[in-house]
Amino acid sequence: MNATKTAKTTKHLSPWHRALALRATRLARQRYAETTSQLFRATAAYDRERSRPLQRTGPYRVAYSIILTMDGPYGDGGWAFGEATDLRTLIADLRKNGGRKWRVTEAGESEYDIGDDKGRPWRHRKYVAILTAAELKGLSDDMGLYASETETMGSLGAPGFGWGWSPAISFEVDSPYVSLSAYVTPVVLEGKGKRERFVEVDWDKLAKATRAKFAG
Repeated sequence: MNATKTAKTTKHLSPWHRALALRATRLARQRYAETTSQLFRATAAYDRERSRPLQRTGPYRVAYSIILTMDGPYGDGGWAFGEATDLRTLIADLRKNGGRKWRVTEAGESEYDIGDDKGRPWRHRKYVAILTAAELKGLSDDMGLYASETETMGSLGAPGFGWGWSPAISFEVDSPYVSLSAYVTPVVLEGKGKRERFVEVDWDKLAKATRAKFAG
């Protein structure tokens, strides 16, 4: 609103109210200019940051965001032909590979109306964690999990991604005793501590490398 238009619209006001309206108009125009200037400066800084060459702060490493779901009888722990036969054994494998990193998000009755040969009903558990490559390798070896070629719709709420969506690789296990699967999202990190950050990489290449590393 310019001064001429302001003067016309405040013509019916008293001198004191007119002066107040003009001052408010000047302040509004000043704040608009300041806000616009700040926006331009922020945009310019963002553009400079994007165009700046990548500053390497340390070697790359891969971490794995995991949502793991298991269903089966909750017994005293056991193995058969080298495979876990109940949830107690699987949970022990979790604690062995990642320890307190694991957090349970679901626990209760299984949706599968199945009992084992001892008549025990199945139970359900869901765990999430972010593991190192060595921890995921240990978990894969202990549980028999392997990266599948099956395409997924991705994960929702994977650890490290908040409530957002992330692409994911399906990990499966062939077992007649339990139902076990995981959605795994590998992420490339650089730096340490406060300097740690995600590194953007080609997802298809990263997924291909992950499947090759954890093939059945």
